[in-house]
Amino acid sequence: MTRHLPISVFIIAKDEADRIGRTITSVRDWVDEVIVIDSGSSDGTVAVAEQLGARVLENAWPGYGPQKRFGEDQCRNDWLLNL
Repeated sequence: MTRHLPISVFIIAKDEADRIGRTITSVRDWVDEVIVIDSGSSDGTVAVAEQLGARVLENAWPGYGPQKRFGEDQCRNDWLLNL
C-alpha cells in the first residue's frame, strides 16, 4: 500500500488533452489529491483528467493570478504544488 503525502497538486489547463495525462500520472501515486482547473477546453482535457482520477473544476479564465488563486482555494491540504 502506497502512502500518499499530504500534498495537493493543482493544474491550470486549457486544451491540454495531449499532455495532461502524463502530468497527472507523474504525481497521482504519491500525492493526496490532484485537481485540474479547466479554463474552457474544447478538446478532451476534461475527459482525460477525470479518467485518471483528477478532480476537475471548470473556471472561466480570469487571468493567471486569479486562476492560480482559485486553484489554491480548492485544495484541502496545507502543502500545494502547482504544475
